[in-house]
Amino acid sequence: FGTDKFNESCYSNSSLCDEEYNPLHFWKCNHALYPRLAKIAKRVFSVPASSAGVEREFSLAGNIITKKRSRLSPETVNDIIFQNSFEKYNQKNVQTIKQ
Repeated sequence: FGTDKFNESCYSNSSLCDEEYNPLHFWKCNHALYPRLAKIAKRVFSVPASSAGVEREFSLAGNIITKKRSRLSPETVNDIIFQNSFEKYNQKNVQTIKQ
């Protein structure tokens, strides 16, 4: 796979332990070699700046689990939350495509 092309100097001069692997450091050093994969890695390894998304999900769960719906199984609640998130994701993508 052409591993000889990787930027080995990023690891030899690094303060990382031999046993520790840091994918962020790897992609910082080697993003020019695989630019498309680097973009994907950036999305995968990025951390949200706030916890607003998580708080929104908990709020949604609180609205789903009410006294009248207290017998819903955890799997059903997860399915409802997933469906809601999926619909929001699709709406966001449709709006982006239209622009």
